[in-house]
Amino acid sequence: MEKMYKKDYYNAVLDVLAKESDNHCYGDKGISVPDIRTFIKNEMDLLTRKNTRKSTKPTKSATETADVAEKILADMPTDEKLTATQIQNQIPELAGVSNQRITAALKVLVNTGFVENTHEKGKSLFIKK
Repeated sequence: MEKMYKKDYYNAVLDVLAKESDNHCYGDKGISVPDIRTFIKNEMDLLTRKNTRKSTKPTKSATETADVAEKILADMPTDEKLTATQIQNQIPELAGVSNQRITAALKVLVNTGFVENTHEKGKSLFIKK
């Protein structure tokens, strides 16, 4: 069975309600079919707004990592194999940045093709292309 999402269930409820009379009421409080339709459509709109808002803005961490990647790319020496710690020590602006953040930035640079990653004697070395 295919995975069902909230929107799929809401559409199923609307399909069921389409067969009901507008005069029919449900529950102890006598909620009418048009009121239920309005509620379901509002919930679907809220889901749509939530999903569009979520995917457009980069996280604070992603922004910081991108800034570190730019500094590394600008100041990293070419044709020299360096560890993340050596890169951190050679670039003064990275003194307060954690080694994990530098490694994440280097991974971004490797994935985009600006830096190459090699392994020698159990160490991960990076070289600017």
